[in-house]
Amino acid sequence: MKIAILGGSRFIGFHLAKALAEHGLHHVTLFNRGRTVSPGPIVPSVNVVIGDRNVPDHAALLLAQPFDAVFDLSGYSPHQVLPFLTPAHRSRIGHYIFCSTSSVYHVPPPLMYMETAPRTAAAGTYGGGKAAVEDILLAHWERERWPVTIVRPQGVFGPFDAQHAAFVFSRLRASLPIFLNAGPASRINFLYVRDLVAAFVGVLGTTASHGKIYNVAGDDVVTAHEFATLCGEISGDRADIRITDDWRHRFVQIGIPWLPYDLIADNRAIKRDLGMKFTPLKAALAETWTWLQADPVRLTPQLLPAEHYLSRDQQVPLSLVAAGIWQAVAPFPLLRLLRLRG
Repeated sequence: MKIAILGGSRFIGFHLAKALAEHGLHHVTLFNRGRTVSPGPIVPSVNVVIGDRNVPDHAALLLAQPFDAVFDLSGYSPHQVLPFLTPAHRSRIGHYIFCSTSSVYHVPPPLMYMETAPRTAAAGTYGGGKAAVEDILLAHWERERWPVTIVRPQGVFGPFDAQHAAFVFSRLRASLPIFLNAGPASRINFLYVRDLVAAFVGVLGTTASHGKIYNVAGDDVVTAHEFATLCGEISGDRADIRITDDWRHRFVQIGIPWLPYDLIADNRAIKRDLGMKFTPLKAALAETWTWLQADPVRLTPQLLPAEHYLSRDQQVPLSLVAAGIWQAVAPFPLLRLLRLRG
């Protein structure tokens, strides 16, 4: 198959391109600006077309030739996607596979949320932009039966982007405490990047996936405390987890970056349609731990501002607490502007 990947130079796209090219049955083309250094060597057989999807005319640079499938990993808003959906361009795409996100759901989502859970329509937000793109793609499927599949991953991690795992493993290896705020223990089911790639490969050329939306997340559901403990078991380091119930600490960022509400995706649909099986979280973290150890820089802990004080048993300065309170109670338009600018 001839396959194009919009993006493909950073994390998910790099893993996907590598898997498809090494499979030996596919001709893979990356479409991006060529500005980002790939985290590893690109398979020599992979073709690269330089173009900027923010420039509408550049879509024609890629679609001068037909593709059996296009994976869109870098479309965040309608204006970035519509240039690829003109009638002439759609005729050159056999299957459009869109990487959406769990951020399309209203916050907080229902417990064990399904693909039909309410979505956000907030303009100018990451989730709102992705949801708008979903609507456009599904409209083409409904009107013309143009093959479209939407994948909604959450909490993706693995080699080249370890996120929460690197945060915890770096502190474990440096014998630093891991601070957690007291309160309800929210839970999440993370997704190993290799499983996301398997999901993408699974929908490829599968007519059962046409017009479908799939939550993609692993089977194992954990709290922050359970996640840190599991990392300690893998690295062999004792997890020094310290729970703080100081009300002031609720307004400063400490400990593992963690949502204050449950984010548990129901993954039964993709299991049913594609026979997906997910890597156990402990095995995925163990592989990630092996990758992290290959370069000591990856295990250099970056303490958050408040953690510099807590790790020395000092009180967090009131200036940091006041700044956190201001962010929590600031008028919504101002807070939204600050987030957009950041």
